[in-house]
Amino acid sequence: ESIKLGYEAINLRFETARNTNGSLLSKRIQLFLMDDPEYNPRLDYNNEGPQSMILALSTNVQPLGNRQEESDNELRRLQGGGNGIASKGLPVLAVIFSLVTTITYTVAIYALNPYLHDNQSDLSSPLSIPLLVNQCLPVALGIFALQAVHEISHMLAAKHYNVKLGWPIPLPSLQIGMFGSITPYQSFPNQRRDLFDVSMSGPTVTLLLSTLLSALGLYLTVASSSFEVISTYPVVPCTLLRSSVVLGTVTSFIAPKLMLLPPTQVIPLHPLFLIGLTGLFSSALNLLPIGRLDGGRASMAVYGRRSASLISLLMLLGSSLLALSGTSRICTFFGLWVVLFQRNLDLPTRNEISELDDKRVVFYGITLFFSMLVLLPFPGGVSP
Repeated sequence: ESIKLGYEAINLRFETARNTNGSLLSKRIQLFLMDDPEYNPRLDYNNEGPQSMILALSTNVQPLGNRQEESDNELRRLQGGGNGIASKGLPVLAVIFSLVTTITYTVAIYALNPYLHDNQSDLSSPLSIPLLVNQCLPVALGIFALQAVHEISHMLAAKHYNVKLGWPIPLPSLQIGMFGSITPYQSFPNQRRDLFDVSMSGPTVTLLLSTLLSALGLYLTVASSSFEVISTYPVVPCTLLRSSVVLGTVTSFIAPKLMLLPPTQVIPLHPLFLIGLTGLFSSALNLLPIGRLDGGRASMAVYGRRSASLISLLMLLGSSLLALSGTSRICTFFGLWVVLFQRNLDLPTRNEISELDDKRVVFYGITLFFSMLVLLPFPGGVSP
């Protein structure tokens, strides 16, 4: 506690001097409060745990996104840390592939609608221009709009806490259009509270908004009495309604008769439901406490780096077993992205000792529980 108070007092003087053009030392040195990184539990004979320490580093020590250094690590290249062609090309490729997969997803959800194809000028082509422009494009824009809300929420929270973020890099998905984005940190958050609020802002807002969109889409489907309107809706199998506890519960309240249909029965649903569905799954996946995902960052803020590292490892093992079982294609492909680019823990905060308040811890637990309900199938259903 005395080390923590000393750090706060010294750091306050450094920040004050830096903001008022004070001493050169305050502009050259940044302070970190953390547990001893060389702590070895096997040598801790008194069982006291790691000791807190103050680490003074040059202000030149910044995340790779700020330094623009060369790196052979593909994750760092994806985050814009290198100067090579690959590091600049990967984000561009990610955007292009995300556009392709999102359009492909929207075409797929309209593929089972026979009435829609009957109205196209070219009946032999499911990719005719009227279909793409009138139906598929609005759904694709809705999916991108949800992701934009996610990233804007991150940016607003980051601006509030004076945290610098890099440009988000989208992750394409053949199953739901987009898995979300990789948003690299380009500065060290001051404390775990800042890391938590910035990380949780995006998926929390999108999770709530997606739930509302799904519920509204179901309501509009049930309320619509015009065959001409319903015939323009996407057509999906009923099993999709049982692919999530949240979706199944919402459907049971708004459209209970749909839950009585056979799983293989195809039904038309309002496009807002499909847009909300993609947002639900992408937000829930990003809330998993793994590595550099939003959930992994929040887990590190709640439990500390050591505990978060163990939780991340266990979640990776669980996700790997789920992927190998073949019960969820979304988890399989998303797990591949995570293992390749997001498996490691994120940057340390400048104060790793100060813990979160109880309200944030409870909020994290509730949000994580809700995201699990999104990913778990409704009784009698299967994971997508």
